[in-house]
Amino acid sequence: MSGSIAIRPLQEADVEGVVDLYNRGGFGPIAGGQALTGATFRRLLEERGTYLFLVAESQEPNAIVGTLGLFQVSEQRVAQPEEVFAGSFFIHPEFRNGSIPNLLFIEALRALIRDGYSCISATVNPANTTALALYKRMGLYRTRASSIDYDGQIELKGYQPLIMRSIKQMVPDYLTTLPRVESCWRFLAPRQSLRSTGYDTESWNGLEVITYEIHFEEHFYRFRLDVESNGLVELQTNAVHFSFYPEAGPEGLVGEELKLVHELTTQCEQACAVSRADGSEVLTRRIFGPHQHWRYVERLVFPQPGRHVVRCTLHLESCSLDFQVGVRLLTGVHAQRVRPLVHLVPGTETVRVPICLQNATQRPCSLSVVAPSWARCDSITLAAESAAETALSCEGVPEGVHAVVFEAQAEDGTRRQLDPVMLPALRRGMAVSYREESGAYVLESTAVRATIDAKTGLMHIWDKGASRLALYEAWPDVGPPFPGGLKRGKVRRLEACCEADGTLTLQETLKDGSLLRRTLRLRDDHLLEIQQAWKPARRRQARLKTYGWCALRQSVLTVPLREGWQTRPVIYGEYPYAMHEFEAIPSADLPCDSAAYAENWSVFEEAGRCTGLLWERAAEICYGLHWMPSLFFELPEKEAILPGYAYYIGPGGANEVQRHWQTCYAHGPVEAEQTAVLAMQTPETRPAIETVLERLSVQEAPAVRLTPGGTGQTRGYQVDNGVVRFQVAPKFAGSIYSLTFQGANLLQTALPRPRPFGENASWFGGIHPYRVNERTNLLESLLCDGERIPEYEVQPYQELDAQGRAWEGVILTAGALRIAYSVLPGTSMLRLMAEYHNTRAVTETFDLLFYAFFRALHSRVPKMLYYERQGKGAYLKEEKRGRRVYTGRSCVVTLGRDVAVSLCAPEIATYEWPKDGFQHALLHHFDVAPGETQRAYSYLFVSDSLEQAFSVAGFQRSQTGSVKG
Repeated sequence: MSGSIAIRPLQEADVEGVVDLYNRGGFGPIAGGQALTGATFRRLLEERGTYLFLVAESQEPNAIVGTLGLFQVSEQRVAQPEEVFAGSFFIHPEFRNGSIPNLLFIEALRALIRDGYSCISATVNPANTTALALYKRMGLYRTRASSIDYDGQIELKGYQPLIMRSIKQMVPDYLTTLPRVESCWRFLAPRQSLRSTGYDTESWNGLEVITYEIHFEEHFYRFRLDVESNGLVELQTNAVHFSFYPEAGPEGLVGEELKLVHELTTQCEQACAVSRADGSEVLTRRIFGPHQHWRYVERLVFPQPGRHVVRCTLHLESCSLDFQVGVRLLTGVHAQRVRPLVHLVPGTETVRVPICLQNATQRPCSLSVVAPSWARCDSITLAAESAAETALSCEGVPEGVHAVVFEAQAEDGTRRQLDPVMLPALRRGMAVSYREESGAYVLESTAVRATIDAKTGLMHIWDKGASRLALYEAWPDVGPPFPGGLKRGKVRRLEACCEADGTLTLQETLKDGSLLRRTLRLRDDHLLEIQQAWKPARRRQARLKTYGWCALRQSVLTVPLREGWQTRPVIYGEYPYAMHEFEAIPSADLPCDSAAYAENWSVFEEAGRCTGLLWERAAEICYGLHWMPSLFFELPEKEAILPGYAYYIGPGGANEVQRHWQTCYAHGPVEAEQTAVLAMQTPETRPAIETVLERLSVQEAPAVRLTPGGTGQTRGYQVDNGVVRFQVAPKFAGSIYSLTFQGANLLQTALPRPRPFGENASWFGGIHPYRVNERTNLLESLLCDGERIPEYEVQPYQELDAQGRAWEGVILTAGALRIAYSVLPGTSMLRLMAEYHNTRAVTETFDLLFYAFFRALHSRVPKMLYYERQGKGAYLKEEKRGRRVYTGRSCVVTLGRDVAVSLCAPEIATYEWPKDGFQHALLHHFDVAPGETQRAYSYLFVSDSLEQAFSVAGFQRSQTGSVKG
């Protein structure tokens, strides 16, 4: 107790006080209109696997004024061994400037140190700089593995329990009883600005490490922790300095030596020893004098690829400290398919299959195909540390899955066969199962490909007809708790056997010996059926929860309620409403009681294709976010077969999913479909952008004027065609930082006072290009860490299009990438062009986005965003809620009473920034073969007429003139 505040674990009598604190403070689901109750709060604690839940109780008045919880799961991430997630960190506003945050964290640390935990993690919205600074002040930092997820969250990680436990072992006995030893984390030397959203790690001997420096009493400590292994790799104190690291970095090749360095320096007389994890000695115990140095290089050879952890122990006079480092072993020469969604058709004529070959060794080698006989490939020579792309020539391929084997021959004549490349040859109605070299299990038909991670059981299901990801499913949990793990899964004890073509059986052995057996079968080309068997090791009450998550970007959800079918666009975080940390609370939009539904199915539709879930029966269903939904099954106390469920992936919509449900699981009559129709509709044939351009008058227009100017980062060109004027800064990431229409600048920009790009400073340059090298979910890409080229070369640009119209502006060049911004004379149409020429020997695959952030022209007039949902209109009114939507190929945003902007691109995602309006990402997929060039266009049209903006976007008003989303 400190003053009138008591910190203690939650008791049953505190539940209503915590619920009242959250509801009154707007914390949790109350922000979406759903009040927390005592029953749902208890269920939340149970389902999240609560390790410790602390409350701060004020004696004057007698009330709960703060909470801090430690859990097994947070935001669909599962904690690793010796790790917990901090959450439910909420303080009553009147007490936030006091000592409660420190007292809560100290009490949590005491428990974690006592129980042997090493790491604390937390998820936070980077736009909430207050919460970000608070976590960083406590020593939780951002690593390079922490990218922005689809919920706008980043993960922070801290090693305070491990550090405090080490300090308690090293400090003199008389200091260990002082309260300050648990609170010395407050003396951490800050890594950088506490409100910075950048990475807090550094590179040290090739490792990504987090560094902590602490001054405690007369003692100094520096700890370096390896992020890969969550282990200590360097310790420096007043008396000793010990380091443990790989000499040439953490990556090595299978079968070759990896050198690990042990390095010790003593500042005073000290008895020291070093041992391996198996207890054998690296350094026999001996006395070191002041400023004495010892270094030993250990050589290890790993027979298997993958991630490994190497450990050692430093023995001092007062204690023994464990060190560990993570290393990654690679296969020296590797072959893989370039486009895994493509399959061969049996018996067809010659088919060419692209193959990527990589040589990670420092010696050249030649590669050739040795099996099967129908697969041919010219011998290819790879230089040291290089890659190349070739093609298999396959003729007369038999049905089934085939292992294509390459052989590598070194200069000295030694030969070695590589891991096989798996090629399925499928006909319609056929399905196969196999295991990839990467460790994933695959179940595949001509229309669907399902991959299951061998370590976590996370399943990805691909719609091959649309060449896109259709859904994820984390391995189901027997609980409570229900960790889930879509973003970071739990490592499980899985066994698999491919019983027959088109069937895959996976089995998990739980800690208590119980068995969960799942059989996945492709019932036809589009239907993946899942049957589950349960064998308990002891009598207990438990439930099983599934985690089907729709991956479609712009979908409409249909559910068959008893009062009729309900069809509505999915708006992430808004409909169906739910919050990740509060999923146990029933959705206010869709009931969780199975009796409320006429049939047991749901379907997400997009662009004529759909992803559906159909099930036999379930004890409870949970909609919200992108859950399909989650299903709860009651587990009997004896061995049993559980009710089945299935996923449909393919063409059609609700009627097609209903038909499959009737075939598989129906037990009653089908009720008539009832759907809601939105007021704003788009025509069946939307006008192409070229049709719009033809209608724009460019006769007798003034010439486009290009004027060089500016200084420093604003040095560049101004382009003016008499209607719009824009300014380009090639040294400011190639951005358009000003776009003027009718005397007003329409863009949010950091210039003339530039600042580093961050999640809370997204208007980096108004409109600017951004490259993402790994294809990801577009909403995730909207904030992800990609490649922003800082500077371009610039020159005037003019190009005639197919109709002979002259586009004029500027072109920016950075290596193989060219960006052109241009306008037509006398129009308000701005064209953004991206061009890439591939000079490499392998195919280049990446996403190129143009970010566009427009500012509001009238502060009292909220922005409106109009977009298309499955051929129907929808809209969002700016409400400072941080929503995300896919807006298809075009959208319209209003900036005030009389200005609207139309945006047209292959794909568009929009993110609502709470204080600044809507930011747009215009996405282009680049897949450029060696020696080829690919070009892509986006268009922006500015108008003082909403109707004209609608016309350019391809929208039309309904007869009532209203818009409804």
